Amino acid sequence: MTQPPALAADRDQSDRRTLRRVLALTLPLSLLVLVCLPNGPVFKVHSTASVSMEPTIPVGSYFIASRWPYGWSSKSFLSFRLPVSSRHPNWIPQRGDIATFITPNQPGVEYVKRIIALPGERVAIKNARLVLNSIEVPREPLAQPSTNVRPAKAYTEQLPAGEAYTIRKELADNDDLSNMAEVTVQAGHVFVLGDNRDNSVDSRFDVCGQVPIENLVGKVVWIFPAKLEKRK
Repeated sequence: MTQPPALAADRDQSDRRTLRRVLALTLPLSLLVLVCLPNGPVFKVHSTASVSMEPTIPVGSYFIASRWPYGWSSKSFLSFRLPVSSRHPNWIPQRGDIATFITPNQPGVEYVKRIIALPGERVAIKNARLVLNSIEVPREPLAQPSTNVRPAKAYTEQLPAGEAYTIRKELADNDDLSNMAEVTVQAGHVFVLGDNRDNSVDSRFDVCGQVPIENLVGKVVWIFPAKLEKRK
């Protein structure tokens, strides 16, 4: 039996209203789930077994890196490559950012280091003191003892227009790792260092080198410290 045209139109309109309600509810929830994925398009959760960023990121701790601050590039994901030829949007990192990235020499490994210098800037290390654009970066000793099993000294260091952070030093200030001739950061690259200066593979070494901005994956936005345990 054929429905009257008016009744069929009412039911069609009702179905459309129901569809709009379903979409209005499910789309925001779907986007929220996508954003909150631990290895999604916006955030990535990491655990660390490396001492290179101690004491800022202790061994065994977890941290969250956001992909948003630097935009997305073909290197933003290890498991697949985005079909883009450059970074979108092309936001520039800041000195002092703790960034995750991959290197041209090890495309399957994600590093985490602190950005020290930007394209065109000059970096040197003289007797363990960081020198940026011919100006020595302020460094002050910390009174509290190190919590690490290895003896070390701790200092606060502060880059220009940046927040102070803590670095670790185990070796003497005249050690080879504590000295580096001045280099100029290449265009489209950043210079990175680990906060644990004597136990970090970073821009001082060829295996890491200066990092292409295109290879930045994310900025560390949250750190969950490891539970301190008594070590024998």
